[in-house]
Amino acid sequence: MNKQIKRLILIAILCLNTVAFMYAAREIKVQLGHSSWVNSVAFSPDGKTIASGSRDTTMKVWSVSTGKLIYSTIATPEGDSLRWIPEGYFSGSVKLAIKVVYMVDGMNIISIDQFFDTYYRPDIVAAKIKGEDISKYATDLD
Repeated sequence: MNKQIKRLILIAILCLNTVAFMYAAREIKVQLGHSSWVNSVAFSPDGKTIASGSRDTTMKVWSVSTGKLIYSTIATPEGDSLRWIPEGYFSGSVKLAIKVVYMVDGMNIISIDQFFDTYYRPDIVAAKIKGEDISKYATDLD
C-alpha cells in the first residue's frame, strides 16, 4: 500500500470518526466501531491490520483486506486487560470482566455469572487474533 493511499485512509478515519479502508482509488469502505472520537491509528508492520484507539477507552484491530473488526481491547492503569471478538467471546482479567461485562437482552441486563462459562473462551479469542478459523472451536457462529 503506497503512502498516498495510507494518508487518504488516515484522513478519512480522523474526519469520520471511523475506520476506513481503501480498496481502489475511487472506493472507500467505512467500518463504524468506536463510540467516541478516534484519536490514534496505526498500520501493522506487515500492512494487514489497522489498530485504532479511541476516547471510548478501547483499542480495536481491523483487517485491511476485509474491513472487518478482528478484536477489541481495554486496559486499566493497574494492568488488567480484556479482549473480545465480534462473535461475543472474551478473554483477559476475570476481575475486570466481572466489573465491565454484561449482556443486554431487550430491557433485561444479564450479569456475567449467567454466561461466563460459555463466553469466557481465551482459546477462541487467541485463535481469532491469530487469524485462525474459529468455527472449529465453536458452533453457531455467524
